[in-house]
Amino acid sequence: MERYVEQTKLACLQLIDKLRGYALSSVRVAVVCYQDHPKIDTGVQAFGFANDGMSRYVLKTHDFSEPRLAAQFIGNLQREVGGGGDTAEAALCGLDEAVNTVNWRVDAQKIIIHSTDAPPHGDEYCKRKNILDNFPSGCPCGHKIESIAPKIRQKGINYNLLIIDEDSKDMLADMRRIFKQHMGDSFYNEAPLANADQILGHVLRSIQSSSVRAVESLREVSSRIPTVVTTARAHPVAMTSSMPTKKTD
Repeated sequence: MERYVEQTKLACLQLIDKLRGYALSSVRVAVVCYQDHPKIDTGVQAFGFANDGMSRYVLKTHDFSEPRLAAQFIGNLQREVGGGGDTAEAALCGLDEAVNTVNWRVDAQKIIIHSTDAPPHGDEYCKRKNILDNFPSGCPCGHKIESIAPKIRQKGINYNLLIIDEDSKDMLADMRRIFKQHMGDSFYNEAPLANADQILGHVLRSIQSSSVRAVESLREVSSRIPTVVTTARAHPVAMTSSMPTKKTD
């Protein structure tokens, strides 16, 4: 992932900048960065500091704020030293953080943009492709897509996977299949990182469709209750960017 960190950061910053350029009533952006769970025998705690004093993290989160502040957070990200010693990442921890921990607005058009080149821990994601995984039984924190996906559907979050390159597309084959199976076609979307604008187009179409439905709903009600306003502003946008920031081995 190391060689793609700057490219991924740039793509996220460009998406934020373009969203700000559209006539959207209220855009907020959160950022969730994840790395990996340390091996048990390294002496590195999952959260905090290693024995050598170097700061390492599994999750680093910037909660929803105006796009300018989120862009500053992304711009200041640095690749951390160290990792889990395998290829699989703490992807389900990052996704759970993005879905269940950051402060989504109830009335927002909700979007997650997930950029990664490595699958989550667990044989269902790694074994078939012989991907190195120190936690073959799954996420050591107990997160599972089976419990995260229903929350995505319940909250109406549109999930978008940015695929780094063809190699990672193949490596993520089982993750993509399993995520799509549990989320459903209505909530799952993917695009190559090199064409990240496809995600923006998908996002804007989703916002436009939601706004049209809101206007039509208000008009239907107003035909029965004359005092109801018959216009609706565009739904506010809430977007997270989940981005691993360490090199995969």
